[in-house]
Amino acid sequence: MMWIALSALAFIFFGLQMGFAYRFYQWAKAPQTKGCEQLPPLSIVVLARNEGANLQKNLRKLLAQDYPIYELVWVDDDSSDQSPAILAQLAQESPQLRPLFYREKKYLGKKEALLWAIPQTKYDWILLTDADGQPASPLWAKKMMQARPENGPGLVLGFGPYLPENSWLNSWIRYETALVALQYFSAAHYNQAYMGVGRNLLYHKKVFEAAAPALAASINTPSGDDDILVSAAQNFPIHNCLDPKAFVYSAPKKTWRSLFRQKRRHYSSSEFYQNTTKWMLALWSASFLGLPFFCLALCFGPFPYLALLWPLRILIFYRVWQKTLLTLEQEDLWSQLFWTELFALLYYPFMALQFLRKKPSYWK
Repeated sequence: MMWIALSALAFIFFGLQMGFAYRFYQWAKAPQTKGCEQLPPLSIVVLARNEGANLQKNLRKLLAQDYPIYELVWVDDDSSDQSPAILAQLAQESPQLRPLFYREKKYLGKKEALLWAIPQTKYDWILLTDADGQPASPLWAKKMMQARPENGPGLVLGFGPYLPENSWLNSWIRYETALVALQYFSAAHYNQAYMGVGRNLLYHKKVFEAAAPALAASINTPSGDDDILVSAAQNFPIHNCLDPKAFVYSAPKKTWRSLFRQKRRHYSSSEFYQNTTKWMLALWSASFLGLPFFCLALCFGPFPYLALLWPLRILIFYRVWQKTLLTLEQEDLWSQLFWTELFALLYYPFMALQFLRKKPSYWK
């Protein structure tokens, strides 16, 4: 009886993985959503706290965008470093740069500064990025705006990969980033969007106005602002932008300790997801982690051939990953895919235990 139950669970988890494989592959091969060619004025917004180094490094790349009319609103969120002085000097050199200084900070996180700054932007379309964000090209803003809905307000999800480096940690970070992108892009493709990345997110002010009450209600929670914005956009069209010229890169973490700290903060945002999204992600995790476990157990039972379900799953997902990594321009990860997926079987249970600890309460 036990072996029959194990076999049934293996088949169920295999079926779930095949459902996700189909979902992911259909997104990866789908044509890019056509937007409109008109380019209305745009506000590029950066929220930063103690980012003096990134300010000097990346600001000129943001000011070099090939876009007809835009402003760059750099929101200094009560910094204690040299950021205010640097901003004041750079603002004299560039008329497009519009620094805002928030000095009434009461809560951790950036929601407070976001609620204060967005109503002060000049234009209706907001392109959000981070201080460490490095646009892939001067066409970033144009490509993101061209991917927006043709008529009326909406939201566009962009991709935020990490810069490649020669280390196992870097390969893992970039694999996980691609996996997360695969999940949220495919969800948006099926009208089930639940998250985006704050370093590459475009939305209309009407979307922000719809999200403002939820942002204010969760203002004492440091994370979750991007996910709340996406949730608020469910009544608006949501598009993906997968043009490589519209990617926004950033430097990855250098140590496992700093990565774990970052991921604990990111995972805490899941409380803002809808129940259907929580179930979808739970089914993915359970089937991804459970299938190899049950297949391994079946090797010692009367149906050892059923253990082949896991290698079959690997082969099918290789095809999914081949298309995905090509779409996201992360093809160099292909050679390490087997090892990163094996490592994931250890990493995710460890991170689940970390998440059970006290929720993070830090920003910068």
